[in-house]
Amino acid sequence: MLFQKSLSILFLTILSILARGCNDSYDERLCVGMTKAYVCMNSEVYVGVDVHEGESQIAVLNKDGELLEEKRVPTCSLTKYLSSINGRKHVAVEAVGFVYPIYDKLKMLNDCTVSVASPSRLQLIAKSKLKNDKVDAIALGELLRTNYLPVSHMIDEQAREKKLLAMARYARRKARVIVEIKWLLKRRGIKVKGHDDLKELHLPEIDRRLREIDGTVELNY
Repeated sequence: MLFQKSLSILFLTILSILARGCNDSYDERLCVGMTKAYVCMNSEVYVGVDVHEGESQIAVLNKDGELLEEKRVPTCSLTKYLSSINGRKHVAVEAVGFVYPIYDKLKMLNDCTVSVASPSRLQLIAKSKLKNDKVDAIALGELLRTNYLPVSHMIDEQAREKKLLAMARYARRKARVIVEIKWLLKRRGIKVKGHDDLKELHLPEIDRRLREIDGTVELNY
């Protein structure tokens, strides 16, 4: 409950950042969309990246939470863009299916720490009625800056390959089991309406196959 209240406060802070754009005391050229020269003058920045396959939305905040720059860049150019920012960079990246290649490249940059947000725990963005790329990028940067970003565990390349191989073996085994169950049902002339009906049959040959894949099987009836 306390965590959810804290996230609500952070969301209001993000809305405030969007509303003010930048501090009025800054020179006009230092506002959102300013030159990177000013960003480079900051010794420490927090960068939120809302990742998409073609282009990604970026929001750069300083340690006080002021929005220094927001920009869309080609996703393939994220490394080039972030490397142009001098000083310490703390980067929060949205978790997507192709996040590992992006993560691997960004973590090799000098003075750059990379955190990948946990999608299952990132309720602030997921439930926001104002969800869009700009809001998401700012939210990621602000959550990282205030140490509220729920972070995914990123496994190393060796463990990643083992996981992919295990997933591939499981997929093949699951496909085989589905074919076998369908054949067993057809041979017995049994029709079922859904997955739950399989367990109600209490047939040893089907129960054994369901246990083999932890009971998670869809037969597309």
